[in-house]
Amino acid sequence: MCISDIQLSQHIKPAKEGEPYVKNQRYIEPNPVRTFAHGLGDVCVYFEVYNLMPEGGDDQTEYVAHFIFRHEDGKEFAHLKRQHKKPGTTAAHSIKLPVEHFLNGRYSLTVRIEDQDTRQIAETTRDFTVLDWPISMNELGYDQFIR
Repeated sequence: MCISDIQLSQHIKPAKEGEPYVKNQRYIEPNPVRTFAHGLGDVCVYFEVYNLMPEGGDDQTEYVAHFIFRHEDGKEFAHLKRQHKKPGTTAAHSIKLPVEHFLNGRYSLTVRIEDQDTRQIAETTRDFTVLDWPISMNELGYDQFIR
């Protein structure tokens, strides 16, 4: 079992035909700098889980997804947990959290998957930043940004 890289976005929504940046019928707005600003969008998370193995051929076995948020000093401040039925050998996940839940600063998100049948564990971590600044760099032109 393994997990893809975590993709962070300000917007994830059902995709329209022909739209770019689509994974598993979801449009995932790119946020390569992994920076969020209060008042502009949400903290959206997307990832995929691969090689989920049903125990004894039973397609309705389960796994647990953990979302562990830490401040830049490493202290955990939130730990969300969701139980899921295995949809097959691959699963896609997206969650949305209001950016207002985060103070200004740097954070890390660890996604940990625990397979309830095989007892396998996989995890991945991604850093991101929240600014107390209601302008995203996407809204500024290059000329405005370098001033």
